[in-house]
Amino acid sequence: MANRMSMATLKRWWRNTRTQSYRAISGWLRSLLRPLFRVWNQPQNSRSGFVLPTAALLLLVVSWVIGAVLLRTINRTEQVVGIREEKVIYNAATPAIDRAKAKIEYMFTQDTRLPAGVPSEERLYEMMLNKASAGA
Repeated sequence: MANRMSMATLKRWWRNTRTQSYRAISGWLRSLLRPLFRVWNQPQNSRSGFVLPTAALLLLVVSWVIGAVLLRTINRTEQVVGIREEKVIYNAATPAIDRAKAKIEYMFTQDTRLPAGVPSEERLYEMMLNKASAGA
């Protein structure tokens, strides 16, 4: 019970400290910025200085958009170049892979040189290269 009471006291102290700190900081900022607000809120200057900041912000946003579009375009171009290179490599390698696959299928299904049982690695290598083995 005493621990719970001390926790409530601690929470109350923290809340009061935060509130006092917020008031002190906001008062300090108000006193710091008050001269600026007096200049901005004068009636004779109410419309002056409107076009230049608006145009500057508009140019800044437009330049950001153009930069983002250019960056996206460059990234997409690099991606497309990579995809095309992959297709060229795949198209160049496909016939060789098909020939090797056909040769292996022939060797295991129709070749009469294949011994009964499990052949050794050297024997398979000789069969693939069409070499006459010394022991055959």
